[in-house]
Amino acid sequence: MSLRGSASWRRRSNLLNCHPRPDRGSRNIARVYNFGFSWLRQISHSDDRLRGNDRNGEIPGSCPGLKARNDKDKFMIEIRIHGRGGQGVVTAAELIAIAAFKDGKQAQAFPSFGVERTGAPVESFARIDEQPIIIRQQILEPNILIIQDATLLDSIDVTKGCDKKTIVIINSTRSKNELKINLPEKNLHVIDASKIAMEIIGKNIVNTVILGAFAKATNLVSLESLNLAVKEKFSGHEDLIAKNIAAMAEAYQI
Repeated sequence: MSLRGSASWRRRSNLLNCHPRPDRGSRNIARVYNFGFSWLRQISHSDDRLRGNDRNGEIPGSCPGLKARNDKDKFMIEIRIHGRGGQGVVTAAELIAIAAFKDGKQAQAFPSFGVERTGAPVESFARIDEQPIIIRQQILEPNILIIQDATLLDSIDVTKGCDKKTIVIINSTRSKNELKINLPEKNLHVIDASKIAMEIIGKNIVNTVILGAFAKATNLVSLESLNLAVKEKFSGHEDLIAKNIAAMAEAYQI
């Protein structure tokens, strides 16, 4: 049976890997394959990389309290994004990966496999490391949790696998003590991303807005690299690029 038609190939086809090519500087070398609904984008190649399960060792340059998994994997950061179909959840993970790559790091982004319906709960994932990444499974114990739609708190367990060190960035009009999140309040970063999106973008699409808050809260990617990621992702749509960059900048300043 052809590899392209296999379930394994379809699973791989929803994965984006970004890492710099030391022999070619920081140039973004990409190969894009299209097979029906599946796509695969690979930048460079990966080596085997496994991570531990504990979170000892603080990450240099990141927000206070953000921990790496163990001493061996000092920089592997796992990010899980929750939202609803149509809210750009998968795009948010891709933008994180592209921005991390432009900052000279290794990165990976992929969605939760399954049928996506408008309004249905959707997850996507991103990993950032200083070493090549080969691990492929969904993220069960995130270092960072991004929640684009606070109504999910009432319908699914978005904090599954989180612990007292997990950093949470959530789009909500409620205060920290009003949110039903059983995690330390000091780790919660609340932003009314919907308000910013409506005022600047004109639509309640908060994925780029909340990434501005993500960059400010974690310092894992720079705002400049996020701007470059938006320009790359939405190339040819100058008005959309300008609005999203402005929205991210607004969120970053809060």
